[in-house]
Amino acid sequence: MPDIKPWLTPRFLLALALIYSAFLTLVSILEKTDLPKVPMFPFQDKVAHFVAYAGLAVLWGAYWLRRSTPSFWKPYLLVLLISSFIYGTIIEFLQAQITQSRSADPYDVVANTVGMFIGATAIFYLRSKVGLNNKV
Repeated sequence: MPDIKPWLTPRFLLALALIYSAFLTLVSILEKTDLPKVPMFPFQDKVAHFVAYAGLAVLWGAYWLRRSTPSFWKPYLLVLLISSFIYGTIIEFLQAQITQSRSADPYDVVANTVGMFIGATAIFYLRSKVGLNNKV
């Protein structure tokens, strides 16, 4: 796999993580009627939560790896899990409070947290393969 490190500067990764976070927040609090319809399958919503939050963890993990010492990833993983739980809980609360077509679902928080854990774990274990194992 080619080394993509020269293009992945901390500033670029931070901007990407912030934009993705804002987009995820916006999509999470939109009315369901404003969102495009997609084919239904069992647990589609939970899979979407899992994938979205795994992506969020990959972006924030990549940013952290490019600006920090990679040997300290275990405490960061814990912070990421706690913050994802808090963020997911706040989003679920906001869905129940400011939308009429959505409701809070504790299983969404679980899917968010599991997605963040898998995404964060993946980026830390694959960091050398994608060129994130050293600071810029």
